[in-house]
Amino acid sequence: MKFLYSEIRFVLSVLFVVIMLWQGNALGASKMDEALNHYLNADFEKAQSLFKKLADQRGSIENCQKALAYLALTEIALNQGDQADNSLFKLLVLDPSFDLEQVEDTTPELEKRFDSLKSRDIIKAIGHYQNADFGKAKNTFKTLTKSGVKRRDREVAFAYLALIETALEKQAKADEHLSELAALNPSFELRDIGDMSPDIEKRFRDIRSGKAPKSSPPPSQEDTVKPAGELTGIGEEYKVGDKISYKVRGSDDKALKKITFSVTERSDATTAWVVSSRSADYQSSFSTKGWDAGTYHYTLLIEDGADNSEEYTGSFSLSGKPEADTTKPTGKVTGIGKNHVLGETISYTVTGSDNHALKTITFSVKGSSVKKTWNTDDKSASYDESFSTKDWKPGTYDYLLHTEDAEGNAEEITESFVLAKKADKAEEAGKAEKKDAAKDKTSPTGKVSRIRKRYTVGDKVRYTISAKDDSALRKMTFQVKKSSVNKSWKAKGKSASQKSSFSTKRWKPGEYHYAFLIEDSAGNTKTVSGSFALNKKTDDKKPTGEVVGIEKHYIKSDTISYTVRAKDDHALSKITFKVRNHSSATKIWKIKEKSADRKSSFSSKGWKAGTYEYTLLTEDSAGNTHKFSGNFVLAEERDTLRPSGRVSRIRDAYNVGDTIHYSVDAQDNRTLKKISFLVGDVPMDSWDVSDASISVKSSFSTYNWRSGIYEYTLLIEDAANNSKKYTGKFTLYKGKHQGRKKPAVPLSGKVIGIEKQYLVGATIHYTVQAKDDKSLRKMTFKTNKVKEAWSISGKTANRMSFFSTRGWKPGTYTYQLLTEDSDGNVDKHEGRFDLAEKPKPDQVQPTGQLSKIRENYEEGDTVSYAVRAEDNKDLKKISFSVKNSSVRKAWNVSGRSADRGDSFSTAGWKAGTYECSLSIEDSANNSQTYKKSFVLANRSLLSPFDNLRQLKKKFSKSYNEYVGLKEKKKQDMDVDSQLALSVKKIIRELKEIEAAYKKMPPTPEVKEGLRRTQNALEAKERELKELNH
Repeated sequence: MKFLYSEIRFVLSVLFVVIMLWQGNALGASKMDEALNHYLNADFEKAQSLFKKLADQRGSIENCQKALAYLALTEIALNQGDQADNSLFKLLVLDPSFDLEQVEDTTPELEKRFDSLKSRDIIKAIGHYQNADFGKAKNTFKTLTKSGVKRRDREVAFAYLALIETALEKQAKADEHLSELAALNPSFELRDIGDMSPDIEKRFRDIRSGKAPKSSPPPSQEDTVKPAGELTGIGEEYKVGDKISYKVRGSDDKALKKITFSVTERSDATTAWVVSSRSADYQSSFSTKGWDAGTYHYTLLIEDGADNSEEYTGSFSLSGKPEADTTKPTGKVTGIGKNHVLGETISYTVTGSDNHALKTITFSVKGSSVKKTWNTDDKSASYDESFSTKDWKPGTYDYLLHTEDAEGNAEEITESFVLAKKADKAEEAGKAEKKDAAKDKTSPTGKVSRIRKRYTVGDKVRYTISAKDDSALRKMTFQVKKSSVNKSWKAKGKSASQKSSFSTKRWKPGEYHYAFLIEDSAGNTKTVSGSFALNKKTDDKKPTGEVVGIEKHYIKSDTISYTVRAKDDHALSKITFKVRNHSSATKIWKIKEKSADRKSSFSSKGWKAGTYEYTLLTEDSAGNTHKFSGNFVLAEERDTLRPSGRVSRIRDAYNVGDTIHYSVDAQDNRTLKKISFLVGDVPMDSWDVSDASISVKSSFSTYNWRSGIYEYTLLIEDAANNSKKYTGKFTLYKGKHQGRKKPAVPLSGKVIGIEKQYLVGATIHYTVQAKDDKSLRKMTFKTNKVKEAWSISGKTANRMSFFSTRGWKPGTYTYQLLTEDSDGNVDKHEGRFDLAEKPKPDQVQPTGQLSKIRENYEEGDTVSYAVRAEDNKDLKKISFSVKNSSVRKAWNVSGRSADRGDSFSTAGWKAGTYECSLSIEDSANNSQTYKKSFVLANRSLLSPFDNLRQLKKKFSKSYNEYVGLKEKKKQDMDVDSQLALSVKKIIRELKEIEAAYKKMPPTPEVKEGLRRTQNALEAKERELKELNH
């Protein structure tokens, strides 16, 4: 019974853990269901936002993969093809073996893009790595780091090479790869690499921020020799929009530290490389697209490990804007003959060239699955490839080469080959064709239909061409003179027809002549001609468009939301929103209504502080366009400084029916938004402002008001929603105001509102008050360089004002108020305040330590841990969590140091590697994160002897692999990296055997087995050190 009771308790505890895990996953599942509902209801923008959040939550790999797949589907629906490729690429980097069958709503376009990416060498290399084929993976990754390879592939290749070299304990090599990655893309997210370690992420952050790697040896003696360098490739003159490529070289007698290239007038052309060797060569480039014409100065700065430096400078000029590129690229296919044998593997070479830069080259064979696309930004490119004709049917196959340049110009060429069962039959077919062609002298016939006599600029012209021949057709071509319309088709048989169209958008009015050229297999030709008139479009009225909702000021990393509105008298065609030099903010809507109202947003994360220009281009169906532009400012930190101002010209007393005149002055350190003036709760006037300061005058009537005391309020708001309120009073009398007799009051004045201490740069607000038994005349306030005077009347006076201490030095300042009455009597009031320097912001990160966590546990073990945190000033929070689990613990702390500890149970957890994360935050919001992993194994149900037997069996297999590698090394094969990994594996398994022996009764046989295991372990650890050196 006792045994049965313990079994029931165990089952109930497992069920409890399963239920808790199910509830945790249910929250993610509900979010996934919500995102899928938005997608199925065609609410793609909301779906996209939710899928992005789910993809960033790496807690559940399955959810993350599914979110990335559906995110790609959503981006395809939004015509964001490049972003869809990026999402699929991230998915495949996480899991190269992912199967699209897991996605229920897949489309042909998604499958096409997925298969294209999956066939890339970078994904295959990741598969090799995850299958522990490190030698093959390393060779492929090295090939992919060369120039000319797609940038995204190069980035991932450098990251994995750093992983492999770190595993081999070749830290210097790993740092070289990380430096090259930082030079290629400083903002690359290493967390997208599923196998990445915290140590590599930290080293990458150090290298990216310009810190030299810790393993770089310091100079052994004082080094005063300057490094040397060379910069080549930059000419003297370029056109705006040109891409400028250059090469840099640096060398030093001991060790370089950093090489930096920069353009003085442009921060976006700076590139830096962190170097730890004696010499280094790099090449890079930058685009002048969007730059202004003028002279630009560049600098090459080379620094060595002893902080000696050498600088090289030069300049180049940019002229005008480049003319629109209308030149088509050219392409060519070689290696494919006229006749081939069924089952043959056909090798071919494609070449492409352009006057500026190519974009894509695509080769395909009609009627087959053969299609290959190459992406390139060079002026010329050449690629070798092959395809198999196994399982193909005999016949004639057309192959196409589509070449496109960066400006969208394209050329397509079509050729064909015959695939026969035997080579001799193909030759006979060719001879028969030539013989028939020699007999055929009859020209083909044809006609063009559906083309009207008149069109309007912007219309689409649809047409049908048809041709006949008594023998066999070969080719049909349709052209429109003085235009880019030139389209050809391969034709077969005795008759053929094609339907097509072209747009006259942006064409000039006038008469256009077209020609239909027909060619048969014997080379006979026929031309059918015609013409049509293109009239000036009747719709010359431009559409209108505007952007609302974008404020004047934002903080870096803010998400900026906006609404675009557009109208046209006939029909809109397209709306395009752009932020200059930031393509990630571009948004395009295709619209066919007369008006449109669309909402969107973009993130400024990673952008630099500064002023940004945005534009909205609205286009109607007739090709008319309207451009709307604006700008906003990104600031380093949030504006918390309140605006300031004052109300003047309002007296203390009036009679009912008087008109009260007043002036308002307001200012802000950045931008004002709104100013409101109220009497009681009744608004008298308000002003919307978009400048840093304003001065306005206004008035209001007291006609039919009641006598009494009225309070007025001035409310000032700035663009950051900071506000400042000022109040005052006036008395309204019925009839002529004579005032009541009061006892004589001597002349006096005072200043209120000035505190004892301020920080340099503060704006100081104050109020001056004065009274006299007869009549006041003047008040004057003075301090430092500030002097303000008021001409006043009456027995009492109150005035509000302010001054700024920006640019003042720290110290004690005296202020005084001089009050003068109508008889010339003067009263003097004095005071003082201190100005202190602004404290420097605390930018020192807190430090900490995570201890007591072992490397290995079994399921059900309790894991205890201790954390320690320290800071130069004041701690704020300590957080501990375990990835892919419900373990979360946080402590609010204070002081310079803190120690905390806790434990958690692994009952019900799956076997695998778990990552612990310690996050420490101080009161200045600086933070530091530490990570540590442990391996959780299934609790062994075997007896100690059975467990030992299984461990030895596993060790035997690993040792046989090791022996095989040793044999290859004797044959002078390069297997060092594989051998090092094999020895590591053996060491790990020997430690497991050692632990198993220690759990067994200490019999003589067990003691001897333990001794032998420990001796073998020491020998393999020595061997690993020798391999790494």
